[in-house]
Amino acid sequence: MRGIVLIFILYWYGIPVSKASEKCTFAALGDNFTIPLEYKELREDHELIWKKNSEIVHKRKKSSVQRNTIHVNKYGSLELIDLKMTDSANYLAEVYDKEGKFLIMDKKCLQVIEKILSKPQIQQPDCSKSKLTLTCFLEKPNNVKYVWHKNKKEVKETTKTLTEEKKTLKSSDTFSCNVSNEVGYQMSDDITIKCGGDKLFGLDFWIMVAILVIGGGLILILILVMVVYLCRRHKQKKDREREEEELRLMHMTQQAHPPRPQEAPRGHTAPYTHPQNGEDNTPAPPRPRAKRPRPPPVPVADEEKPPPRPKPRQSAPRHNRT
Repeated sequence: MRGIVLIFILYWYGIPVSKASEKCTFAALGDNFTIPLEYKELREDHELIWKKNSEIVHKRKKSSVQRNTIHVNKYGSLELIDLKMTDSANYLAEVYDKEGKFLIMDKKCLQVIEKILSKPQIQQPDCSKSKLTLTCFLEKPNNVKYVWHKNKKEVKETTKTLTEEKKTLKSSDTFSCNVSNEVGYQMSDDITIKCGGDKLFGLDFWIMVAILVIGGGLILILILVMVVYLCRRHKQKKDREREEEELRLMHMTQQAHPPRPQEAPRGHTAPYTHPQNGEDNTPAPPRPRAKRPRPPPVPVADEEKPPPRPKPRQSAPRHNRT
C-alpha cells in the first residue's frame, strides 16, 4: 500500500517514474544476468537504493556503500551471478540527488526457470481404425510449449498430442515435436509412421508400384530377347534353304552337262598352274599297274592218264610228176 501511495504522489508532482514491466524477464538457471538501471544520469554523489521484494540489497550514498549483498556496477545495474531459483523476484531501484530529492524509481521483474536439457521423444503411435495419435514425451515438462512439425512444416496443434486422419497419411510423411520455454528449446528426431496409409493389395503403395515397374521391365526385356532370337532363327532358316536350293541347282546342271576331259597333245605336258588358296596343284605320280597272278594249274587225278601228246606231222617226200 505504501508503494502505491508513493507512486501516486510522484505522478501527482510530475516526478519521472519508469513503468513497471507488464511481464517478467526470464533467465535460465545457472546463467549470469544483469538487471539494467534505466536512469542514464547517475552520478557518484547520488544516492542509489536497490530492493528485492521490498528488502534493501544495495545502498550507496555519496560514493559510500552502506549495504551490498548484490553486486552493482558503475552504471548502477545489478549483476546476478549463477542464477538460482531464489533470485526470482521483483527488483526496485530508487535514485536520489545529493540533497535527498527523489529523482526516479525503476521496477523490474525477474523469473528464473530451468533449461530444457533432455531431448523429447515421440512415443509409440496409436493407430485406431480411422485416426493416428502421436504423443510427445519430455522428462520434466515444466511450463513448456509444444509445436508439431509434419514434413518439416509447422502444424496448428500446440499440445503434447497430435491427431491425424489415416486417410490423409502417406508412407513418406515424417513427424517431429519441438518443446520450448522462455530460455531454450529441444527438438525430437524425425520419424516415419507406418500406420496403414496408402495400401495396395495389403502392401505399401510405393513398394507395390516399384514391384510392378521392375516386373514390367523384366517382362519387356524377356519379350525383346525372344523377338531377337526368333528373328535370328528365321534368318538362319532362310539362308539354309537358299544354300540348299543353290546346291541342288548346281548338281542338276552338272548332271545335264558333264565336263569333257581335255587331253594334252603327245609330247606336251599340261601347263603348270600356281596353287591358289593354299592348294597344291602338282599332278600325282601314276600308280604302277598290278600284275595279274597266274591261275593255279589244274590238278590231275592219279587214276586218269594224261591224254597222248600230239605227234608232229611228218611230211611225205614229194614225187615229181612226169
